[in-house]
Amino acid sequence: MSTENLQQHLACSFRLDADIQQLSATKPWAKGYVSKVLLKTSELRLVLFVMEAGSGMPKHHSEGRIAVHCLRGAIRLQLPTGTCELHKDDLLTLDRKVEHDVQAIENAAFLLTILAPQQ
Repeated sequence: MSTENLQQHLACSFRLDADIQQLSATKPWAKGYVSKVLLKTSELRLVLFVMEAGSGMPKHHSEGRIAVHCLRGAIRLQLPTGTCELHKDDLLTLDRKVEHDVQAIENAAFLLTILAPQQ
């Protein structure tokens, strides 16, 4: 859904299972994962990730607060305070600028929600 569509409508809906299947069908993935921006506004971004078991994203951080919702499989995040494993239906929130990496323990899909930092 585009930002233009969001502005024309008061609500957006997404078929995450269909999006996950579509992304899964685009293999091979050079980095072992693929992502799709579902929604991007000045205040909110929703990004769907699909990862192969054993793949990972290097350490990084977000300027805004984030939520990571594991939809399928399992992922592991290395945080400054330790390791956090997320399995299907688990949700993790992180404050701004918390460094973390992401590793797929098994084939996985997760939804990343990013809130824009307040000005």
